[in-house]
Amino acid sequence: MSHFTLDALPPQPAVAPMRSARLLDLDPDLGSDLGAEQFQQARAAVVVPLLELRPADWDLEALAADAVVRGTLLGLFIIDGLVARELLLLDQRSTQLHGPGEIIALSRGERTSLPVTTRLAVPDGARVAILDDRVLAATQRWPRLGARLFQQAILQFERAAAHQAISQLPRVEDRLVAMFWHLADRWGRVCPDGVLIDLTLTHAALGRLVGARRPTVSLGLQLLDERGTVSRRPDGRWLIASGLGEPALTAPTVEGGAGALERSVPGSKATSDAWHEPRAETSRA
Repeated sequence: MSHFTLDALPPQPAVAPMRSARLLDLDPDLGSDLGAEQFQQARAAVVVPLLELRPADWDLEALAADAVVRGTLLGLFIIDGLVARELLLLDQRSTQLHGPGEIIALSRGERTSLPVTTRLAVPDGARVAILDDRVLAATQRWPRLGARLFQQAILQFERAAAHQAISQLPRVEDRLVAMFWHLADRWGRVCPDGVLIDLTLTHAALGRLVGARRPTVSLGLQLLDERGTVSRRPDGRWLIASGLGEPALTAPTVEGGAGALERSVPGSKATSDAWHEPRAETSRA
């Protein structure tokens, strides 16, 4: 279980502990498209630096400068742990959560017209592999290894697109319900009472995930708890009410109304209509 807060982490340590490791020992799925002989050859050949990120706020530029890189720094590949990438623009912060199998790009002075600051929040520690020319050479020798990394990046892009769509929903309770199901795909597990998300997200952290201020999030969570849709356990983890199929959004309001989430059969007319029916103006962040 990961305890996730962005406000109480220690500053970045001076140096991230580093050692060498075989990439396919760290994540054998990357070689799942290789034959048995090719897998063993790639396993022996592809050795990467492995960073141990302690619980802290990590500055991306400083982390990139400290990394031992051969050639071009392509990014960090998360082996285990939870990493939150936070972007600060003016006085607003947004957050995306990353887990095993995802790639974090490390900027080295790329120009942007926006005054954006990026940091990594690592609440419980994480291990990340450095992707550089060593991995690039391996993908030339074993293209299926490169294809698997490409597939991982595409899945990550699709998750980011879904995250953006969630933040565009007009009602904060809709955003929260959709975000909980979005997180459940990666960090949820079925239990007798529903689906339990193994993250202890604070109200402030949820606000940064869905693009809402903490008081608005608290109000939306109170409404969802009253409806029995989402509740917080004593240990801080979040429980979503169980049901069949995919979540379908109805037309709730913070002032009152129908439940914020009904579970219905995937592809059903009720599921489709729930996403597109007109809605009255309600709570906004």
